[in-house]
Amino acid sequence: MKKLNIVLNETSIINFPFLWKLVKRYKLLSISVPLIAAVYSAYTYMGQNTIYSGNVGFKYVNESSNSASGMIFSMLGEKTSTLDPTEIISYGKSVDFQYKVADELMKVDNFRKLNFNSIGSKNQITFEAMFKACSGNKDCERDKVARLIGQFYSVNMSNDVIDRYSLVVRSLDHDTTDTLVKVVSKAIQNDRYNQIRYFVSSQIKISENLLSKKKNEVDLEMIKGLLDKQAQFKVKISSVNNKLNSVRNLYFGEKARLNQIETELSQTKKTLAKSGKSTNSELFKVTEAKKIRERVKQLREDIASIELSFENQSEIKSNNITKKLKQELKSNERKLASLGDVESFGVNDTFAKGKQNIKATSTHNYNVIKDQFSKTSVEFEKVKKELEVLTKESTELEVKIKEYEPNLELIKLLEQKLVQLRLAESTIVADLIFDNYQSELSSYKKIAKTKMIFVSIFFSCFLLLFIVILRYIFDGRIYDEYELKNNFEDLEIIGNTPDFH
Repeated sequence: MKKLNIVLNETSIINFPFLWKLVKRYKLLSISVPLIAAVYSAYTYMGQNTIYSGNVGFKYVNESSNSASGMIFSMLGEKTSTLDPTEIISYGKSVDFQYKVADELMKVDNFRKLNFNSIGSKNQITFEAMFKACSGNKDCERDKVARLIGQFYSVNMSNDVIDRYSLVVRSLDHDTTDTLVKVVSKAIQNDRYNQIRYFVSSQIKISENLLSKKKNEVDLEMIKGLLDKQAQFKVKISSVNNKLNSVRNLYFGEKARLNQIETELSQTKKTLAKSGKSTNSELFKVTEAKKIRERVKQLREDIASIELSFENQSEIKSNNITKKLKQELKSNERKLASLGDVESFGVNDTFAKGKQNIKATSTHNYNVIKDQFSKTSVEFEKVKKELEVLTKESTELEVKIKEYEPNLELIKLLEQKLVQLRLAESTIVADLIFDNYQSELSSYKKIAKTKMIFVSIFFSCFLLLFIVILRYIFDGRIYDEYELKNNFEDLEIIGNTPDFH
């Protein structure tokens, strides 16, 4: 215990000057221990497997604006299944995917030259030894490759770029790593493509089944007949509407004309009735004056004729016939004078007849137009009734069709969705886009050379100190005064022996 106290120090914990003294004291140990540690480290380093690493980058573009497939799906109102970072990082760890990779690997030309030994294996075995138990059985080899393949690759997420990842492949052979990079990256793309296609195909199948079910629930032929009938009704209603508009225009045109002629006829009658009184009176006077003039003229001729037949004036005066004729002449002259200046009236028979002709013509026109208007009214009512009947039948048919409208709308929407889904299916591309070129393959040891040197130095120093201290503790000899004073504190030193060396 006293020797251990010498090794320790209250300030620095370890007494480094004394330890250095021990290292120089036990030179053989001081040389052999670091040498052994260096040799062991070199042996360990050289005994490690050389690991060949390769990687290729890829980007997840499902949510990106530059995704052609994503844009098409968005335009069609569809969405594909999305992947979160955890799913992408763990991509390819499923047994199903590993079997797909195994199938692709078995198709390559150098399949039997690939190295499937684990990167941590101490003793590598050949391909033939590894697959000896399969005896050339393809299914057995496929199962074995699928179980081994998962340890050689992994997916890492980029810390700098969003949705950026890299596929990293490690194996003990350069060609194996190169082959795995190509095969696994292609398998990931194909698998993702198939996932999206399966997702869309499932939607198509579901939509087709639902569409078939809905079509079976309704009689499409009957509904088609109703729709055709409705279309015919629309054509008939449109035609009758046009006819009704034409007849309506004619009806109201003739009605307006009839009202106008009726008004004109009424005004003519009023005018004739108003002017008839004065015109008839003047006409009577003119006629009467004409008759009187003719009578006066006749009487004068008769009187003159009688007077010429008598020889003297006494006979004329005594003649009663002559007296009566002269009395009648005077009476007619007085009547003619009482009628006044009838020549200023300007009234004759032609005027009266003209007035009567105007009235007769207006009455005739009124009767013709009234008759035509009656016929048009009948036609108008007939067409209007026909339109009402067609409208009623069309409404009843529309109500009947509306009973099937929900199913028809659903069928229509399903058919539209199927068209969209089939278009989307034809434009599917994988949303994991790999770089066209992979990085150059690199080789390294599991424990790097610098790390091995550092560990070797640290380990040899630690081991050297431990062995030297242990050697000192079990060494019963005292080599100098310093040790003597620390081991035997109760002894007094009298003197030193001479040093003969």
